[in-house]
Amino acid sequence: MQIIREPDYEVLNKAYLFLRNLIDALRIVRGDASDLVLPEESSEEYKSLARRLGYRDQDREKERGSTGDGYSRCHEKKLTNIS
Repeated sequence: MQIIREPDYEVLNKAYLFLRNLIDALRIVRGDASDLVLPEESSEEYKSLARRLGYRDQDREKERGSTGDGYSRCHEKKLTNIS
């Protein structure tokens, strides 16, 4: 029995893994398991979080130049299309 389609599973699985990695990185950067609020974008803590997740400054500039908030837009579109 298949509950969701394979493409939908792939999108949800990738989004879930990103969320888990983000939560783990926040806990490491903050040293506190209860504070899961994203730091200010201009802060050193934000940069540390981005590095922990594998992003670099060049990735950010590339993303800004091409699509703006590409990750969010891509995943919002895919999640909206799930029926």
